[in-house]
Amino acid sequence: MENQFELLREQYELLENKYAEKSFKFLTIHQITKSIAKEKNINNLKKLILDMLFEVSLVKRGLCFEIKNQKLMFLDSKNFYDFLSGDELNLENRKNEIEFLEKVSIIEIGKLNERKILPEIFGKFEEGYCLTFLGNNESFETMFIVLGEKSYGTYSEVDDEFLVTIRGQVDIILENAIKTHMIEKKNKELIEKNFNLSLINEFAVKLGSTLDMKELYSLTKKLINENFNSINVLAYSYDSDTYKLTIEKDIEEEDESDIISLLDYSDFEISQLTTGTIGINNEKQESFGICKKINEELNRRKGLGSDYIVPLTSNGNLLGIIGFRSEKNLDLDFLETLKQQISMYIQNGTLYKMAITDSMTKLYLQTYFKERIEGELKRYERLSQEFSLIILDIDHFKKFNDNYGHLVGDYVLKEVAKIIKVSVRKLDIVSRYGGEEFGVILLGATSETAVTVAERIRYNIENRIFSYMGQEMRVTISGGVAHVKDIDVYEHTEIIKVADKALYESKNNGRNKITLYKR
Repeated sequence: MENQFELLREQYELLENKYAEKSFKFLTIHQITKSIAKEKNINNLKKLILDMLFEVSLVKRGLCFEIKNQKLMFLDSKNFYDFLSGDELNLENRKNEIEFLEKVSIIEIGKLNERKILPEIFGKFEEGYCLTFLGNNESFETMFIVLGEKSYGTYSEVDDEFLVTIRGQVDIILENAIKTHMIEKKNKELIEKNFNLSLINEFAVKLGSTLDMKELYSLTKKLINENFNSINVLAYSYDSDTYKLTIEKDIEEEDESDIISLLDYSDFEISQLTTGTIGINNEKQESFGICKKINEELNRRKGLGSDYIVPLTSNGNLLGIIGFRSEKNLDLDFLETLKQQISMYIQNGTLYKMAITDSMTKLYLQTYFKERIEGELKRYERLSQEFSLIILDIDHFKKFNDNYGHLVGDYVLKEVAKIIKVSVRKLDIVSRYGGEEFGVILLGATSETAVTVAERIRYNIENRIFSYMGQEMRVTISGGVAHVKDIDVYEHTEIIKVADKALYESKNNGRNKITLYKR
């Protein structure tokens, strides 16, 4: 049994490290794409994209080329000296190679070499990937970026996921850049309609300042309200597992009217939300079916019907919807571009949330939890904003798993996580700190308040009858509480250490107790 436990612990640590690596990579994507998204010049953007991919992928060499009028033009390279920028390769009578390459968005170089696709280029690489970006205008027709061998090791599963994600982000940025280019050519028309690129840039800069989902939706609503003379701005996030649209509000309370279920909608109707169409509900422009239904539902539930229903999508998946009234008749092409901009940052926020969230309990991972503690400690040093920390541990959980099995144990972990979440405020930070350990950061809480909250959690768990497959069981939890004023060294390790001391005291005094750390 001890060996089994050790194996589980190692597996958990590997999983945690994997999620930490994902978190780092998604933060890297966010920071870099935010920077390059500001570039308006297409040619400059191409170079920035190669530089970005080369830097974040940690590869030895790479290059960028474009195919136009059956000619291959080299645009830029990194540590690849066989071809220089501006060199050309004639591709007459090689239509099949070009068509194959254009059909794939991302492909391993080894597979291209097996098919003998452009061996003059790909044959010079032992491993790596080719990323394809389709154009079809005067800016570029088709652009290819080649990433060769890694600087160390080989491509991992996380690397593969990372490249797929960042390629999608770059695709959106290129598409936006192309549309920006076209919009600039129609500047006169845009001026007449009182819309210009400065508004898109404003959205990009402000939405690019955060990865927090609640803040992203709040900023989106604020920007729409300010720039479109809009009222009744509503934002709903979508859960594809439950088919539910849930309203995003600045206040914590919610009720049944905040949720719209799409379970009764047909697959065809739901697919309408992912086609890129903007739903319109006013006298001048007719909406497509599902948007009209959603608008009627909003009006029935909230008395807040909308002129515009904007589905937020990414890679054919629904992320959420924005609904609002506006005194202006908005240009739909512009609104479509803005929709893609908003969707990109909502998707970034979604990916980041996945990277820092425990897949079982849906709570934050330990790595993110420690980062938040460090942030609150710095805030306390600057602004004297106090906070408290609670460390909780399920009593006798190993025996519990031995008696009931790991499936029941997983069920209990999920249910305990839910109880902790509903026992604290939405602004508080709840984490799965370890196997059966949980951590809670109570923002602005005194030690007395923290003890009260911890006792509430303990009481709610003790008095809950857990039922799984006909089995009923009781669970208790022990906890330790620490307040920021009780430590001398403002590091996460210090406040966690003293909270752990209080937790061990609870364990030693019979469990099912809450103990406040005292100097």
